[in-house]
Amino acid sequence: MQRSDRRRLRISNSRAALLVVAATAASGCGRSDGAAKPAAAAAVTVTAEDAAAVNALVPPELAGAFTFEVRTLDAGDGRARPRYTLVAPRGWTPGFLPGALENPAEATRSNSDGHNTVRVDRNCDGECRPKDWAKVVAAVEYAQYLDGQVPGTIVKDDVQATSRTMVFQRDQTITRAGDTTSTTGTKERVVIHTWWTPGASAYHSCVATTANDTTALAAAWERACAKVAVEQAD
Repeated sequence: MQRSDRRRLRISNSRAALLVVAATAASGCGRSDGAAKPAAAAAVTVTAEDAAAVNALVPPELAGAFTFEVRTLDAGDGRARPRYTLVAPRGWTPGFLPGALENPAEATRSNSDGHNTVRVDRNCDGECRPKDWAKVVAAVEYAQYLDGQVPGTIVKDDVQATSRTMVFQRDQTITRAGDTTSTTGTKERVVIHTWWTPGASAYHSCVATTANDTTALAAAWERACAKVAVEQAD
């Protein structure tokens, strides 16, 4: 092989190596660990039509007390947390925790009868990095209902690839000691919806509770929590 041919071969190989490095960097999306960035979740928009669909699931006997509309909640607490837009009852006020709404009309209601509340949140479960979120939510959000820590009955448990929805009927615990009977706990229905994007550094949740006399609202809350828009998320 002539010297000029060897020189052209070295140049060709160098260019090929550069192309391989560039392709590898592109596939890793610039991350130092070489892992690809999570695919962006499809944009979600919550509209008046969604509110109408939720209101259609409110039983007539409760429609006067519960009218759902599009609400935006700031779940910030000094750390990096998103804003959520969802369908929630008109007139409800911010609760104690970030991302929570409560019914002000129930301020003096007995705890044993339950309360109507909703909360949306973002959770890293420790360090904010990609994890197996299906396993994480099973342990963090659902284990207490699955293993009997909370007395009651699982009404629904819908497990999907990137989400999970459980409806749980919580019961009170009745304890008898001799002639004395005591009742503890709250009788209410809980809707727990979680969702995530593969490769994301956190998951999101929408948890709604219905009081003992408003458990028929659970279907409306299932529909509301199933479509939540998230801003400033992963």
